[in-house]
Amino acid sequence: MSLICLLEQPNLILQKPVSYFLGTEFPLLFFSYFKKRLKEVISVRAIDLEEVKLNDLKAELSLTFLGNKSLYWFGNIDDCSSKTKDDFFSLIKNYSGPNIIVFFTTEDLVRIEIQKFSCEIEKNNIQKLSEFLQIKYVDRVLKNAENLKLDQIILLSLYSNVIGSRSKEFVDIWQDKIIKTESSLFTLSSLFFTKDKKRFFEYWLKIKESYQDTFWTVFWLDQSFRAYWFLKYKNDKDFKNMKKISFKLPFSFINSDFKKNSLEGLSLLQGTIFQADCFLKQGLGQDNLEYSLVKYLNS
Repeated sequence: MSLICLLEQPNLILQKPVSYFLGTEFPLLFFSYFKKRLKEVISVRAIDLEEVKLNDLKAELSLTFLGNKSLYWFGNIDDCSSKTKDDFFSLIKNYSGPNIIVFFTTEDLVRIEIQKFSCEIEKNNIQKLSEFLQIKYVDRVLKNAENLKLDQIILLSLYSNVIGSRSKEFVDIWQDKIIKTESSLFTLSSLFFTKDKKRFFEYWLKIKESYQDTFWTVFWLDQSFRAYWFLKYKNDKDFKNMKKISFKLPFSFINSDFKKNSLEGLSLLQGTIFQADCFLKQGLGQDNLEYSLVKYLNS
């Protein structure tokens, strides 16, 4: 079912015991607004599958409070371990209520007969998106909107809302830069952790001037810190904290490229970046940061 059907009839998601959203990536901003609207008509409970026991969850889902059903939001289940997902699918396969289960995944669950909503939205339906989420100025980001993702449309609308009367001028000038920069950082980090030296430095030279030198040291410290603890938690089978620290890491690293990196290497990288930051603050330039990146890629 298309997303527009849900925007026109929000109660559709309340008419089935299990529904899921399908998309190529998790639209965090959309679901933040979506849950806010749902709370106006039904109690919403956010559940982390990695933090609950299956038997406890089954018992809770089988009960209501004074006969009033609740909507259980499980977020992006792709962040869960394979076993947790399999257990969850076994649960929802035969679930018939009394509460409502809703979640997101990038996997089309054709093997399970449950209600599905696509996270894609067409340009001519964007106005309905603004009405449903109660966001102003969505009409001002309609330029090239067919090439934008759901969260990107909402992000630009929020910029427009803050800027006010000059929002159309702002979007015309900055739309491509905002969206391009957001995806560029993700691509840059992906190339770094996959250790594709040639493509990484070609890309680095293209976008490095988009930010101040001080931004880059913070960015790479954050990425190396998250990558280190992702590996540490993965080795310890601490999936709960692994999921939390994976925020802002590229999908390629989470899915497979973590194998190309080591705890020792990432620890040394953090040390050399910190030293590069100290040199930068002493006015000794950016070269030390690039040396740190080169050294890591060659390790």
